[in-house]
Amino acid sequence: MKSKLVKHKNLNNGQEMEIYYPLSDDEFKTQLAEIFEVEHYREGIVKDGVYVDLGANIGLTALYFSPFARKYYAVEPSSECFEALKLNTKGMDNIEYFNFAILSIDEPQNLLRANEGSVPQTFFMRENKFGGEKVQCKKIDQFFEENNIDHVDVLKIDVEGAEFVIFPDDAFGRVADKIDLIIGEAHYNMTGVGIPEIIPVILKKWGFKTEFVKLKHPNFGYKLWFTQRDGRT
Repeated sequence: MKSKLVKHKNLNNGQEMEIYYPLSDDEFKTQLAEIFEVEHYREGIVKDGVYVDLGANIGLTALYFSPFARKYYAVEPSSECFEALKLNTKGMDNIEYFNFAILSIDEPQNLLRANEGSVPQTFFMRENKFGGEKVQCKKIDQFFEENNIDHVDVLKIDVEGAEFVIFPDDAFGRVADKIDLIIGEAHYNMTGVGIPEIIPVILKKWGFKTEFVKLKHPNFGYKLWFTQRDGRT
């Protein structure tokens, strides 16, 4: 596990801290810039909020939201990222960790590497060239029920294409009215069938409206988006 000392005004009250990561140095640098410099998740700041983080990765988003979170549920299926997540957020006393994936089924699936040297992060590849690991999966309504989650201020989601199977599923419909705001990323997934533009159509069914946000520094293959329930002020 690699680590690096990082200092930024939006991290750890501006104090330097050691961040652990199994990612490539380039990916780590990109994530830091997206979350703390560009502040992709600024619109998700809710004081004293309850957060559910699907695709918590190494915990950078949890660290960004930590000054505002009353409760934080961090879900990350990758064993390597999960280890880093726990190391990086060990000072958060309001966080719970879950080492599985939210998906539209509740049985183990292969989480795959998108390229050589990466950590397993997606279920959706045309072919398995680089291997991965088998991870447990759960439906989102089961996760909410098991943890007595009856209200979520912010659902953050970055699940590398799994949004296209999570959101249409009736399991999501059963918890949709518990969620005020969804914030995250919609990806052009590796199978070539997932396109972000379908997300507003899917979520409208559950009473959400969606806003795509133009990135200051566009990244490969996806757009950042925010979505919230109709009538929320």
